[in-house]
Amino acid sequence: MIDLQVLAAIDKETMDVTKIGISDPSEPGSVTVGGDSILPSVPGATVSSEQNSVVLTLVKPITRENLSALNNFREFAIYHSETGTIDIEDEETYDGIILTPATSHVFPTLVKTFFIVTAYDTFDNQSVGTTEISSTPSTTILVNLVPNPFFEVDSDEDGEPDEWTKDAGWSQSTDSYYGTYSMKGQGAAKLLYSDKVNLPIASTSLIVSGMAKTSATDYTIAELASATPGSAPKAYCVSSGNIVAIQRTSGGDEVIELWDVSNPNNPSLAGTVSDAGNDRMWPFKLYGDYLICGQGDEFLYIYDVSDPATPVEVEEFELDASTGVLTALTVRDWIVYACCDDDTLGGWIEVIDISTPSAALSLDTIVAIPVKANFLDCDAANDELIVVSGEPEYYTLPTGFSDPDTGWANEAAAYDGNTGTAAYTTPEIPTESWSSFIEFTFPEILCGGVSGDICDSRVTAITDIDFWNGSAWVDVYQGVAGIYTVYPFTRMYATKARVRMYNTDVSIAWFGRIREFRVHIGSRLLAYDVSDPTDISLDGGVDQEGAKNIILQGDYAYLTCDMGTDVDKIIVVDISNPAAMVEEALLGGAGADDYTGHDAILISQGSLVNVGTGTDSGKFSVSYWEMSSPELPTIEAVGSGIVGDMDAAAAAGGYIFGPDVGNTKLRVVTPAIAADWSLKVRFYTDGDVLIETIVVYNGIDGIPFTGHQWTAFSQEIPQTDIPGGASQVDFLCYCDETSGYVYVDNLEAVFDTA
Repeated sequence: MIDLQVLAAIDKETMDVTKIGISDPSEPGSVTVGGDSILPSVPGATVSSEQNSVVLTLVKPITRENLSALNNFREFAIYHSETGTIDIEDEETYDGIILTPATSHVFPTLVKTFFIVTAYDTFDNQSVGTTEISSTPSTTILVNLVPNPFFEVDSDEDGEPDEWTKDAGWSQSTDSYYGTYSMKGQGAAKLLYSDKVNLPIASTSLIVSGMAKTSATDYTIAELASATPGSAPKAYCVSSGNIVAIQRTSGGDEVIELWDVSNPNNPSLAGTVSDAGNDRMWPFKLYGDYLICGQGDEFLYIYDVSDPATPVEVEEFELDASTGVLTALTVRDWIVYACCDDDTLGGWIEVIDISTPSAALSLDTIVAIPVKANFLDCDAANDELIVVSGEPEYYTLPTGFSDPDTGWANEAAAYDGNTGTAAYTTPEIPTESWSSFIEFTFPEILCGGVSGDICDSRVTAITDIDFWNGSAWVDVYQGVAGIYTVYPFTRMYATKARVRMYNTDVSIAWFGRIREFRVHIGSRLLAYDVSDPTDISLDGGVDQEGAKNIILQGDYAYLTCDMGTDVDKIIVVDISNPAAMVEEALLGGAGADDYTGHDAILISQGSLVNVGTGTDSGKFSVSYWEMSSPELPTIEAVGSGIVGDMDAAAAAGGYIFGPDVGNTKLRVVTPAIAADWSLKVRFYTDGDVLIETIVVYNGIDGIPFTGHQWTAFSQEIPQTDIPGGASQVDFLCYCDETSGYVYVDNLEAVFDTA
């Protein structure tokens, strides 16, 4: 369609518009010069049931209503409703419209849903709607789930619930009816509210904070989406808000990519942290609007990533242990705890104030730790920094020697880091005789093995090695020592070792030599008091074989381990008394069917999550653990057959994001619940009448979504009355007797078991 005014302007000289009956071309008018006003035919549409969703299969119309060819189909319009009887002319009869050109569309839902579909062409002509179709998703039978006991939240440990759980007139009360505690109010109307309640979202996923459940409860783990970085990512991943950071190689440099995951169905690359000719690499942390990262050497870099598309370097900070390599870091209250490893100095923690990120300040607190730090986390509530130290292949060298019988020469060459020099016996060792001992000293460390280049020119010597455990010499190895072969032994704390050699030859005396003597370290969990960041001190430690990664939650540390007889395990350590930390529980272990993997461990909305190697080659595992009893988490669900190689993970918005090193992906995984549900609140009273009002808030703008008034002791709010992302529930309760009490118990998610 072209307006006549425009047509007249096109050929004003030759068009005599007055001859066709229009006296003034400026008057409104139009003429059809192309297009088609005939509607497309009705599209084809069917719907089928899937787990937690229904699938629409759509067929494009190929003709118009007059049977002429339709060559300009644009998209489908899908009208949907949970109640049926849809009238596409009346928006009050449907819940929404989805526009899509795709011929297959997955519609997440847990309830029966009705659809009408129309077709559009490129001229915006809309067809008549299809006959109304519907389907009900398949669901799993579930028992009831109970969200976190919000009346028991006592974060400051003063014996009283936090103020947000109650208004004036409410108190905490021990309760033998429906659990350990209730909230109690007397007489006149009392407002009780909770802004900490997390509810299952009907159409998205289930992760309910602190959710307790029975063994019959079930939900599934599935991959939601994936994205492709520019090259294969490394096995490192952190998150903050809607940003997930991963590492990869680009043009020979290591770079950190920042991915926007605000839409977990479609992660998008937001920006890249890089510096030509220099690496930006693990370890790194996202902290507020800042990325703190290493460079594989003695430098710490801070970037402002408030605009992820344009990261800005604001600080290049040289660590005090200038010859070391940054191996781990964590951040708490704008204080960075950076662990460095130095071949000469050993392990160090440096405490750095970044309250002004562009002017990082060392607090001059460098604390020597026995070994290299692999991972660490900081417990904000208890002022404890927990460090996982040591790894199977990590070793240290002696720091001194003693030659009590003066039977050796050039003794310090046995630990100078130079394989071209050696300590040697003097004089030669007689035939069929032992040499004298040479002793090596070092600071007290947890020893778990020994290796080195200990030999003679004919490589037939018997080597005898002992370690001093503080009270006696313990024989750890005797035999022909292979060059740098590691000989493990039962771990012990030791401050010195001694070595002697036996000449097995019956006719020739010869010199024994030690080019390098290496003491291998056992893993430890170390607790440092960081209540004063300028004066941190070691509180305690506990041995832990094969510790790899760590996450803290309250009084417990959760570690992944993969060494010894119980590979692929989670260890729970009670850290409530750092001076006497103890192993509380072992989850999984060799041969466990409900647990695989050992690479990453994290907390996602109240669940303990482990990500690692799957049970089948080329697949990864994601397992969820319920933590109502934090000292002994129980398996919630495990997906061990997801194709890929996700070796690290981070949580954001209830979703798990992780780099797939082998398949060059950033993967998104979510647990999904499979049932309709409602919210139940329990009330009881020792007065005559109880009246309560319950209002559910949508957690976005603070406007009440729905309200109910009842006179019963237990009521349910239907799922359809609870908005997705609901975050607050208010209660208004009172008795008609001033001497009576109203008791309100925890919320319960009630699932449809029909």
